[in-house]
Amino acid sequence: MKSMIQNKIVQGIQSVNIEKEICGSCLLGKQARYIFTQGTAYRATKILELVHRDLFGPIKPSTMAGNRCVFVLIDDFSRYMLTVLLKEKSEDLKKFKKLKSLAE
Repeated sequence: MKSMIQNKIVQGIQSVNIEKEICGSCLLGKQARYIFTQGTAYRATKILELVHRDLFGPIKPSTMAGNRCVFVLIDDFSRYMLTVLLKEKSEDLKKFKKLKSLAE
């Protein structure tokens, strides 16, 4: 703005004293994020040694079958991912036990 006014690029604007200010929003917008580490301290060395899970929901709209929650299992070694739809979150333990016995 200052250079546009000084170089008379814009017409109809009076000369204004513009002071350089640093606002908090500008500082936050220019911050660099921290780098995420690529590895973890422990990695599985065989299948089903370490299994990660995620359970979320209720989702809207529910599925045609009335399922409202999603249960995700990921094997750390193979990265095989299994997604199961549930009607309620309380079904997760029963479903996990069934999937565990099938996998073993």
